[in-house]
Amino acid sequence: GEAVTLLFKPRHVAPIMGEAEPGKTETRRLWDQWRVKVGGTYYASTHLYKKEARFARILVNRRWIEPLIAISPESALNEGYLTKEDFLAAFASINGPVPLKTEVHVVRFTVVEDLRGRKWDG
Repeated sequence: GEAVTLLFKPRHVAPIMGEAEPGKTETRRLWDQWRVKVGGTYYASTHLYKKEARFARILVNRRWIEPLIAISPESALNEGYLTKEDFLAAFASINGPVPLKTEVHVVRFTVVEDLRGRKWDG
């Protein structure tokens, strides 16, 4: 069951891999239903169909739903941004203008394997 791949922007790779501050350990998604389970491991990738774009395997530690506007200063840091405002601006640049009351699926994760440089078959 590693069918689910979580896509990230290339600029998020370094924070996720702990090579930029602040690091990134949370992601907010405009999902209509959960696509990950707590305790599940999934590929993190910058491209859906290229295996070589997978840069990590991540373990989901926690998940919850909250309005986009409800992000705390701590969670903004966990998203890889210094302030809530920076996060909200980045979220809008990625997803388009989204009402701040929109419910988002929040995933907190840790990297369990670095896949950069991995050779993939097929």
